[in-house]
Amino acid sequence: SDLFEVIYETLPVPRLPEALEGAKMVQLSDLHRGCGNTDALIAEAVSVANNLCPEFIVVTGDFVDEHKKDVLPAVDLVKPLRAKYGVHAVLGNHDQRGDPELLLDALSKSGINMVHNLAAEVVDGFWFVGIDDILEGQADMNAAFRYLPSDAAAVFLAHNPNTLDLVP
Repeated sequence: SDLFEVIYETLPVPRLPEALEGAKMVQLSDLHRGCGNTDALIAEAVSVANNLCPEFIVVTGDFVDEHKKDVLPAVDLVKPLRAKYGVHAVLGNHDQRGDPELLLDALSKSGINMVHNLAAEVVDGFWFVGIDDILEGQADMNAAFRYLPSDAAAVFLAHNPNTLDLVP
C-alpha cells in the first residue's frame, strides 16, 4: 500500500545481550482506527509486520482516533500481531480521547504487553520502558524508570517523540 511504508534502521542499544545482536524490531504507530483508515489497511499493516518475522513488535500509540466505539475493534485488528519475544505497546494522545482504561485492559487481555509507565524485562538483560502520552495521558516518568537497573539494556517507548527530552 502507498499509505504506509517499511523503513529499515539500525538501532544501537548499549549493553544489548549478545543473544539479541541483529534482532529485528518492528514499530507500528498511529493506526487511528475510526479516522478514515480502513480496517483492511490496518489488517494489512499487521500482516506486513508479522511477515517480517521480528523478534519484537512495538506499537507506539494511537490505536484509535477518538471514539470509545473503536476501542474493541482496534484491539481485534492488532490481536494477530506475533513476534518471537512478544508485542509491547504504549498509548498515544488520541487513545486518551476514547476510553484509555478499556483500551489498556483489552490490549493486555489480548496478549499485548502494555508498558504503561513502567519498565519490563522482556528478555534476560533487555528491557522496554514505556510512558503514557505526555500531552493527554497520565505520564509518570519516575514510575517508568523506578525499577530499571542502571546497567540494563533498554529501549524507551513513547508516542510523542518529544518525550525523549524528559528521560532522566
